[in-house]
Amino acid sequence: MRPTDEAAIYSVGSDSYLVQPLTSDIGLLQRTIAGFNKPEGSTSLFDAIIDAAAYLRPYAGRRVLVIVSDGADTTSRNDFEATIQRVLADDCQIFIVQTGLYDNANVRARSPPSGGWNSLPGKLGAPFTFPRRPAELDQAFEQIAADLAQQYVLSYYPVTTAAMVAFT
Repeated sequence: MRPTDEAAIYSVGSDSYLVQPLTSDIGLLQRTIAGFNKPEGSTSLFDAIIDAAAYLRPYAGRRVLVIVSDGADTTSRNDFEATIQRVLADDCQIFIVQTGLYDNANVRARSPPSGGWNSLPGKLGAPFTFPRRPAELDQAFEQIAADLAQQYVLSYYPVTTAAMVAFT
């Protein structure tokens, strides 16, 4: 994170909830993550993504969701397509770090439609990584940071009718 960046952390289980509101305190973020237990049980991942995008909506600047998950949703009220539509409507960029499945985790996974998480790059330009070891997690986050550091915004403003009349 750059000194001007802020991050928030959501916990995702049967319900999702904001564990750490936006902060630039990296130590606080690390302690929050370290306090999580081993993932198990049901997961309302799609609902959590929608909640996180809505949480970021009132904030100015770039909105980025970094999802670290096994990618399996078991209990969301929202489906994959509704989730994608909300993320797009809330102008959020999304990065996915799909971790491995754990024993007793997400035993009733609801699959996204054909392509699922793998279709996100085409829909949202979302980089998608599959780290298998802790060292690969570090690489995934370094790549996300590098991708974000190299982005820019290109805007187009059409010429107004009044301006066109002045030039003709």
